[in-house]
Amino acid sequence: MTKEFQLILNQVNMKQPFFLREWFAHYGKTANTVLLPQSAIGKSTIPVFLEGKGIACNRIPLYDTILPSDALTKLETALQLHPNFLAVFASPSAWRNFLHVLRQTSFNRPFRIASIGEVTTAAIKQDGYNVQLEPKLYTMNHLIDLIIEERSK
Repeated sequence: MTKEFQLILNQVNMKQPFFLREWFAHYGKTANTVLLPQSAIGKSTIPVFLEGKGIACNRIPLYDTILPSDALTKLETALQLHPNFLAVFASPSAWRNFLHVLRQTSFNRPFRIASIGEVTTAAIKQDGYNVQLEPKLYTMNHLIDLIIEERSK
């Protein structure tokens, strides 16, 4: 490893949230792809980290102030490629947009849902879905910790 590469790697690692490094330590050797539904303006932190580690990250912008016109095509493709997934939601609007697009697909398999907290969970339950994972403290770090904990059981 060159000194230049090591310096870049160290800078990237220092900027990455702890949960990404912890997730990679636990699952990086077995994970091939990650499905990441998010807003059109979502940060690229997670995709950049994963792709830098050789893990494909299917970032699917599902919403903005308006639903992107290609959301259906992108979700259908992702569902075909990754039919078994844990869908993670950090806001009611992310859930509503995901569900709106999901209902336009022929996807009919069960999937697990993780929610960041009670407001998002209430929106999900209102639509007749159950949330399998919700952290006691409503932060993304605690949600990721819970996901990691559940996966290691």
